[in-house]
Amino acid sequence: TIARIEHAYGPVAASYHLRLTWDDVAHHLEFDLDQSRPHDIEDAHGFCDLTRWPGDASRTVVTWAGSADPGPSFIFDPFRGQIADVILDVPRVMRDYLMGSARDQYRD
Repeated sequence: TIARIEHAYGPVAASYHLRLTWDDVAHHLEFDLDQSRPHDIEDAHGFCDLTRWPGDASRTVVTWAGSADPGPSFIFDPFRGQIADVILDVPRVMRDYLMGSARDQYRD
């Protein structure tokens, strides 16, 4: 699966495509920058694992890791902290979505 991602922070914007690989049995997602499609960043990689909470099958542990290289451009230097914040904020955004407007859609 390919996902197009767009970020904008003030006057700076970047878009890119990620190649997503989901293993349904392992509940494991990997993503990598698709270098064959247009991209405003140098590189991106990461993964997400979903496991049951020990002792409570109704809860899920989300393990998330991601890295992105916006490139050598001096334009991105002042925003490197915000870029890291966006990457690390993905689990919270997922939780808010899944526990909010999508709660009934993804409930077993």
